[in-house]
Amino acid sequence: MLDFYYQVGYSGLFLLLIGIVGLFMAIRGTVLVLLIKKQGLAPNSIQNQIIITVQQCERSESQTTESHDANDFTNLTTPSSAPSRELIINTLMQVKMKGIYSSMYFLKLCAAIGPLLGLLGTVLGMVDVFSNLSAQTMPDPSMLAGGIWEALLTTVMGLTLAIPALIVHYFLLMNLRAMRNQINLAVSNIKLS
Repeated sequence: MLDFYYQVGYSGLFLLLIGIVGLFMAIRGTVLVLLIKKQGLAPNSIQNQIIITVQQCERSESQTTESHDANDFTNLTTPSSAPSRELIINTLMQVKMKGIYSSMYFLKLCAAIGPLLGLLGTVLGMVDVFSNLSAQTMPDPSMLAGGIWEALLTTVMGLTLAIPALIVHYFLLMNLRAMRNQINLAVSNIKLS
């Protein structure tokens, strides 16, 4: 492990740590999406629970608007304070599927921070190379190679973290959008053939 630290430095170790957590989050998010998709719209599924809750909210909202007096004109001039269906569905999805959302957000963070940490390792490696060059009149090529190795290795590590994290992030995002569309269709009682 000590040899690995000398090869990649602080940024490489941080990339490794984030990569391990990112791998766990990618597996977790993918497994959760597959389990929820497998449940589909079964009676006890998460999607069905969201549909039932949205329908109950809409029923209670329609009952409160019907109970107002027909001569009450204050309701016509004030905007409705009831949340929209889309807002209710989005909120319920984030509450019921928080494992998928947290995995997705962490993977987005990995995709953003991976190349930056790789660039930091590149800069630190090049600083090491130039400090060795300035310290010696006849620099040893093997000492220069260590800094260049750190620079290249951390760049590769950063990109290796970012690219798969971004792919899995969009996989989770597209599946969540498909689930949201399926819930919207079910709440609206629209049947696709």
